[in-house]
Amino acid sequence: MWTKVRQVSLISDVRYLIHRHHAPLVEVRPSYIPNAGIGVFVKRPIEKDRVVCLYPGIYTPGIPKYAAESVETVNLADKEPPSGGDIESNPYILNLNIQGGYIDGSALIGVHGRCLDDNPSACANMINHSKDANVDWMPIHWNEVLDDLGYQDEHKMPLPNELRADGSSWYYDGFSEKVVSFSSSVDKSESTTLLYGAALFAKRDMEYGDEILLNYKLKGPPYPAWAQDWYE
Repeated sequence: MWTKVRQVSLISDVRYLIHRHHAPLVEVRPSYIPNAGIGVFVKRPIEKDRVVCLYPGIYTPGIPKYAAESVETVNLADKEPPSGGDIESNPYILNLNIQGGYIDGSALIGVHGRCLDDNPSACANMINHSKDANVDWMPIHWNEVLDDLGYQDEHKMPLPNELRADGSSWYYDGFSEKVVSFSSSVDKSESTTLLYGAALFAKRDMEYGDEILLNYKLKGPPYPAWAQDWYE
């Protein structure tokens, strides 16, 4: 459990990473892991607990608490992610187990065509898996991060996450006996109130050139076909 002081520090770290003129702490280049493609590496020594990068993508919120109180309520949004296809075969899904919902790290185009990974520090979806991970992640409530910022909007980069707004089915409400759908446009009043992201932080000190590795902690067995060799 993080202390209040560390939570404040995390928010400060995240604010740094969305400042338009920040110097990224990481870079994307070929991985050291055979057949892994690209990976994410630190560009300078990193101290334990420092937030190093952010997880980009469309955020699908969990079922509202009031609706979840009904045993008849069913989550429909976990059937098909914003990027399409089967959610079980998507290796870029990050489940925000604390706040509910998930980020689809392969859904990188926002409602108005904006690239959600334009920020060079929004590259955590490129981090490779390892059971000996050197980073972990924490959910971040963007409304809390943006509250009372010490700089003007022109110095802030666009956020690496957007609220799902594709008009698809969200959940079946057991109380009203109706299907609730996502909006087909982003409501500014809800865009950060409901919006969560994820910040990747160092579990231990890291040196320049270290590859960042995350344990995705998939539930299994069985595991998805694309992750079978992770847990051999």
